[in-house]
Amino acid sequence: MGPFRQGRRKLAGCAVVLALVAACSGPARGAGRSPAPASPTVEPSTAPGERCDDGALALEVVGPVGGGAGHSTLALELVNRSRERCWLEGVPAVRLLTGQGQAIAATAVTDPSVPPSQVVLPPGAGAVFLVTVEIRPSARQPSCPEAASAQVTAPGGGASLSAGQMRLTVCGSEFEVSALEPSGALKHGG
Repeated sequence: MGPFRQGRRKLAGCAVVLALVAACSGPARGAGRSPAPASPTVEPSTAPGERCDDGALALEVVGPVGGGAGHSTLALELVNRSRERCWLEGVPAVRLLTGQGQAIAATAVTDPSVPPSQVVLPPGAGAVFLVTVEIRPSARQPSCPEAASAQVTAPGGGASLSAGQMRLTVCGSEFEVSALEPSGALKHGG
């Protein structure tokens, strides 16, 4: 049972308890006055709304969040710029580009350490994802290109968003992209 149904069931249970207390409490004190009816507090709806529309999203570079062992990780964020709550779920499609706009010949693969889950975004909130690249040159690749921007397509979306002002050395033929998580879930460090 989802949280929305559980909340409705709890609210209905509270209403029954309030009705029983009122019926069993007897007459109110005071000359002919009835107590004001209790009004249960209703939490705002937690329904996620619709999938975030591509036109309502903005892509922002959060910055480096770690590295080590020959790898570097950069956090990017998809931000809900609409006035409505919406949701995203899954792994964004990412292309890394050089400063001249050329695609870097490395394939994005899904980071298996972050399972996909639905991220509900109120207006102005964001969902973060990580891009992890190998940064050590090898005998097969003695020099590595530098990504200056990224093109990202939200899961289930069609239009790509762009973010520049990044510097990320990309060695190897693959890089990892994590599933979206609420921005507060981002763990800085290395």
